[in-house]
Amino acid sequence: MHAIQIEDSTTLFLQLLSSKRVLNEPTLLTYVLELIDAFARSSREAQLSLVALDINTRLLHISDTHHPHIKSAIEPIIATLHALSFRQRHKPVSPSATSPPPMAIQELLFCMHGKQRHSQDVATQQLLLLSESRDAWRAAVNGADGPLFAELLHLATTATTPTDTSFAETLLTRVLQTMVNVISFQPDILLVPDPNAIDSLVAIGQPAAYSEPITSLAATVLRHVLERQGHLGYTNVAGLVGLLQSSAQSVGAAALLAALDGKAKVNPSHTHDMVLHEMCTCHVSALVDAMYVSDVPTRVAVLQVLNVLLQDEDVRQLVVADLGCIPAFVSIFLDIGAIEGQRQAAKVLSKIALSSPARRQDVVNAMEYVVSREAFSDSVVTFYLDLILPPQPPQPPSR
Repeated sequence: MHAIQIEDSTTLFLQLLSSKRVLNEPTLLTYVLELIDAFARSSREAQLSLVALDINTRLLHISDTHHPHIKSAIEPIIATLHALSFRQRHKPVSPSATSPPPMAIQELLFCMHGKQRHSQDVATQQLLLLSESRDAWRAAVNGADGPLFAELLHLATTATTPTDTSFAETLLTRVLQTMVNVISFQPDILLVPDPNAIDSLVAIGQPAAYSEPITSLAATVLRHVLERQGHLGYTNVAGLVGLLQSSAQSVGAAALLAALDGKAKVNPSHTHDMVLHEMCTCHVSALVDAMYVSDVPTRVAVLQVLNVLLQDEDVRQLVVADLGCIPAFVSIFLDIGAIEGQRQAAKVLSKIALSSPARRQDVVNAMEYVVSREAFSDSVVTFYLDLILPPQPPQPPSR
């Protein structure tokens, strides 16, 4: 098809899309859209001609005012008008060659909301492409990163079907990788302020929910949110505990500790009590299991959480009588290495010892022959050891 014929065809299609008769006849409109789809697939020149006349804007306007089956007919056209750019990306082109512009965010979301794999595939590829350039990303998103990623996470996590989980994981991987890319050049912004989006990331980070690469990407984003916001929320305690069993365990431990700080924006005292109650009644055994992870900062954070929970007598009873954790705490005290870990473990043992004479004796028995007060010089550690084993008064010299 010659260039003049292509331009004439494009002009004709735009005229048809502006015709009231076509727009008022769904069957006729569908037929015109099918013709445009076939035309767009015919050549790169046809695609560029359609893009040059901004047909996507017209198509999106039509999709807003018509039935779902019209949207389904529009969806592949918008995807096709951008798909060729990927095939041309790594091919040498002449200086005069023209490429389609990046997919506008509204077009990208339209394709992500669609039901066709090809549309979602193109949209997420375009998303990744945008995130490779700071300038391109900022120009396209214009500061709306939070709402955009909240929507994308919702769409990507609901795309899974029982018969095709691999494609859904591909979409999710691209969305998460885009978020990681954006964090690299916008480290100071809060990328995911929406609580529901944060809960989606926590769900992605659960053990066995997704493959390790996806869990790792989610952990990176969650860590960034935790650093920028100071917490991951106060209502999804079970989800945060679940992170302790995945590659995001360090994030989970830090988030649980943050959830106990009582700094929720609404009614912080009540929120703190609610979080504390749920941890005490449902998740103590999982926290005890997490004491044995290899990452020392995670173990320290878990010990800090347990120190808060051990203010509750029911938790002390569970930890001492039901789970038999006193020897474990002594072992961690001796082996953890990091001074803050030793302090937290000593604090745990002192809380248990001071709760009753019988428990003090249990702690003393567990520490006998393995813990020597003289071996520790840190003032905080020795303070807690003195609470457990009060220093003996000096004996008078024998005559």
